[in-house]
Amino acid sequence: MIVRNSILENLDPSEILEPSSLQYYEEGRDLIWKELVLLNSYLFILEKVFDFESDWLLGPRKDTFIALVKISMVENSLLLISKLTTATSDELLSMTLLRKWIGNHIRDEYKKPFDQSLREANFSKIIEKTRGKVKDIRDKRIAHLIVDQNLRPQISGHFNMALQELKAIREQLNRLFDLLCFGIEHPVLPIEYDPRVQHPVGSDTRSDIEYILDLIAQDSYLIKLPELPHWDTRKEHLDPEALKIITEYRIKFGMTEV
Repeated sequence: MIVRNSILENLDPSEILEPSSLQYYEEGRDLIWKELVLLNSYLFILEKVFDFESDWLLGPRKDTFIALVKISMVENSLLLISKLTTATSDELLSMTLLRKWIGNHIRDEYKKPFDQSLREANFSKIIEKTRGKVKDIRDKRIAHLIVDQNLRPQISGHFNMALQELKAIREQLNRLFDLLCFGIEHPVLPIEYDPRVQHPVGSDTRSDIEYILDLIAQDSYLIKLPELPHWDTRKEHLDPEALKIITEYRIKFGMTEV
């Protein structure tokens, strides 16, 4: 839930901040915004890739690329979160430094409402906890992922937990960024990934990553299996999960059902 102050959210930043500070604020806000868009995009793609049944659709020796995408995006997400939450110098913008800078350049009449919003959102505690969480994910999750890049079932469990933890952190950072924008909405997903976008009737609503994964699935030996000789015999010995995947994808692609 986004914590907003009713006084601040009805105002433009030019009315809240000292006039001479507006340009620096907008530049800093936009830099952090771009980093957040990148973080949200990484996690959007990660969810789609994680849901893709690569073990079945590609096989154990053809899913290295998928495994590397997962590991790379998890690591890049952790790096972005560290950049957003770690204040090392005044030259490196982070959400912590921008919050501090706003506190020093906000008009006197709005200092109290702004500080109240930060307290209600537990801004400082969340940032501090996030930094510790990043280290925890690296130590307890990512180490296991790097050891076995093929992400076998027991390793996938570590990845799934890392992804869920990253998504929770992402939601908190999105909420805190909204406070630094004084309630003015800044979309944190590209248009093609934003579920709020309404597409023309009959158009292809898939994102690029969904389109790519569908192309891989359509070319999969598993999905084409019903077209091969002796399907009825093969079907009797097929794993129920494999049959479920075949059925779902063939329906999705408008192919003959099995």
